Amino acid sequence: MEETTGAVSSVKVLTGEEILMIVRTVISRAYKSETEGFKDKSYQIYAYGPNAFAVHQDSKFHKDFADGNIKTVMLTVTEDGWSLANHVTWAQAIGVKRNQLMFDAITVKDVKVDMAALTSAV
Repeated sequence: MEETTGAVSSVKVLTGEEILMIVRTVISRAYKSETEGFKDKSYQIYAYGPNAFAVHQDSKFHKDFADGNIKTVMLTVTEDGWSLANHVTWAQAIGVKRNQLMFDAITVKDVKVDMAALTSAV
């Protein structure tokens, strides 16, 4: 688990077997905020060890978690508690790796510019 701290909060990043330790609870609570996106909405509680974190009801995390498609979880920790900041799915991580491999396979020979053709076109 990687942790970064700031003035107001800290961020915890869970990966690998740490993801397997996350458990969805049956607890769901309504937001007390009137802020747009939170009014009349709720959040689901997930447990991680002795701690718990909130996930907004509209988050794709719920389906990705149920499908076992979570590679990395980023949690924000504040005085009010923990909440999901972001998550990366296996599909996203594989896509990034595949694109990186394709990019790395491009050589200078593949993208060699014909300067004569460029200058004559101008």
